[in-house]
Amino acid sequence: MIRMTEERRERLLRAARVGSAGELVAGAVLVCGFPLLLAAALLAQLELFAAVSAATYLADHFLHRRSSYLLSRMAKARAGLGVRFLLRHLMLVLLLTRLNLSDSTALAAISCFVAFHGLQVPHSALSTLLRNRHRLPVATLNIDLTRLGVPAPPPQLLLNRGAEKMQHLDLFAVAGVLAAAAGAPAGVAYAGIGVTLGLAALYVLALAAYLRRGKLPPRREKVLEWFDGWLAEHQPDTVLYFSGSPESTYQVSMWLETMEDLARRGLRPLVLLRERHTLETLAPTTVPVACVPSAVHLMNFDLSMLRVALYPANVGKNIHLLREPTMKHVFVGHGDSDKIASVNPYSKVYDEVWTAGRAGRDRYAMANVGVRDEDIVEVGRPQLAPVASGPLPRQGSAPTAPTVLYAPTWEGWTDDPGNTSLILAGEHIVRALLQSPDPVRVMYKPHPFTGTRSPRAREAHEQVTALIHAAGGDHQVITGPEPKLYDCFNMSDALISDISSVVSDWIASGRPYAVTDSAELGAEEFRRQNTAVRAAVILDNQANGISQLLAALRDPAADPLAAARTELKTYLLGPTGSDPLARFELAVKELATKAGLRNLESVTHD
Repeated sequence: MIRMTEERRERLLRAARVGSAGELVAGAVLVCGFPLLLAAALLAQLELFAAVSAATYLADHFLHRRSSYLLSRMAKARAGLGVRFLLRHLMLVLLLTRLNLSDSTALAAISCFVAFHGLQVPHSALSTLLRNRHRLPVATLNIDLTRLGVPAPPPQLLLNRGAEKMQHLDLFAVAGVLAAAAGAPAGVAYAGIGVTLGLAALYVLALAAYLRRGKLPPRREKVLEWFDGWLAEHQPDTVLYFSGSPESTYQVSMWLETMEDLARRGLRPLVLLRERHTLETLAPTTVPVACVPSAVHLMNFDLSMLRVALYPANVGKNIHLLREPTMKHVFVGHGDSDKIASVNPYSKVYDEVWTAGRAGRDRYAMANVGVRDEDIVEVGRPQLAPVASGPLPRQGSAPTAPTVLYAPTWEGWTDDPGNTSLILAGEHIVRALLQSPDPVRVMYKPHPFTGTRSPRAREAHEQVTALIHAAGGDHQVITGPEPKLYDCFNMSDALISDISSVVSDWIASGRPYAVTDSAELGAEEFRRQNTAVRAAVILDNQANGISQLLAALRDPAADPLAAARTELKTYLLGPTGSDPLARFELAVKELATKAGLRNLESVTHD
């Protein structure tokens, strides 16, 4: 019964697209509060009006603090922030007329609200102007802006949730007027009105102060000219180009350390982003980063010094750089896997496609999507250098329970049951681990996209999370960026995952792993279709097979798949050497040389 109630609650939250019951309650308070305010005003019920007003103010503030999706839904329904406050003020005036408050007090209240809403106009205009002027056409990290002369932006105290702060300044006037209506001296109302209008005027003046000379950043044309000059001076030769949703930032972040390594070896990399949200969520790096949202601005920059462009994702905005003929374009992806995305026909547009090992080359050959074998280069996986290889050391003299990492991929764009184990098998897998006769520590790290498209995947994730939290102990749910995936690898004795690059990367550790046959192809066919499964324990949707995985942890010497993992590691990731970056660095330099020679030939022919 309790579980059914919890499931209804979760369904209700999902239907309303809110993150908590508190948001749902606050939304209900606003929806029901305004009819109650009207009734209280018409019935001249001062106490009820004051109580309901306070509740709606608190609900408004709560939803803004949570940045709730309900606010945008209210705005679309013509009940946005300004409308809600205006309605409160109109109903307060109605209440005053029903209470026969003195004409002077009522007139002062009406004049206050007219002036107050009039001040919203310059406040909104100034806020918008300042945000737009300080949103440079090129946003940067690790690039010196001194010569550009960009002043500090207005403090967030002024701009962050500015409309909400401005509207809530009416509290002084509303409280004063209600106090006067309850019998307090009229001076209380006048004082509240004075405070509200005074603070609102000061807020507008504080924003206007940032329009003075020296307080505004340079105009767009000067910024664009400056960045063109920076490119000409810095002369980057390798660019990591990325466009994607906020959840996909990990796809570019995984390449940042590799770019830093290239910089230490004499190359001059640049990270080029297309969305500001990516810049805000990007992992820390020392490499110069530029975000250019406008395609027109990007295509007007002189990028002729660039020789190699690396693309971690196949997205539409790649065309804005692919059109540049002076550089060689390479698809590097964000991990090798047997997913269909790893043999995307779009990859034909690049000069070369780089894979970790022989498996990637064979995958394109079998897919027959038009990527030529001579355009494929095996470069290894330089990102895997931090992954520890071999059994993990045991801490102390007392044996510790081994850790099993469950890292399912997301549900994908279709409802293919083979996309993720989470929906059909996730709860069974976690329950089997938690109830294992041989105790294990469970670490659960879902894909960042989990639940973004499928409600069933989101529900399965919530069920798995609830199971782990209920078990207590050292079990762990990791939904944020830290610890990173490879850090989780280095804390885990075994992996359970799906067909994804997580499996291919895990193989660098040499430790046991299991993959779920969620589409129920059968073990033989599942291995035939998916290279990375050749050395895996195969699980079905009921989690049958986990005992075999745990047996390998209990007695590594009797692990029947150890030799197969060693062989598969070379096939998937390439030969292991003392320098994991060597093959990647060589590929970059050779392609840069080809680009340079091509440009010279082009000039000669001209």
